[in-house]
Amino acid sequence: MLRYGADVVCANMLHDYKEKVQLVSRSSPGGGVVVLADTVRGDATEEVRVTGCSVRTIVLAEGPGAEIERDLIAALAQLHVSYRQQGN
Repeated sequence: MLRYGADVVCANMLHDYKEKVQLVSRSSPGGGVVVLADTVRGDATEEVRVTGCSVRTIVLAEGPGAEIERDLIAALAQLHVSYRQQGN
């Protein structure tokens, strides 16, 4: 988010990427995000703490043929509508 100016980032772990994804966005549009780690290289094995962000966790609903993408797209669309309603 900080490096590329993204409004939302989809984050997941390799071992459960088909079952769980987290949507990380700024707590308020244009708000500050602070990373509470000395370095972030992308190979962390534990969560990197940050402030100024909200996190929404999406967990795959059980059922035949269920895929997390449907829930992920619905959540992203909802975030987009909310963002646009705030005048952005």
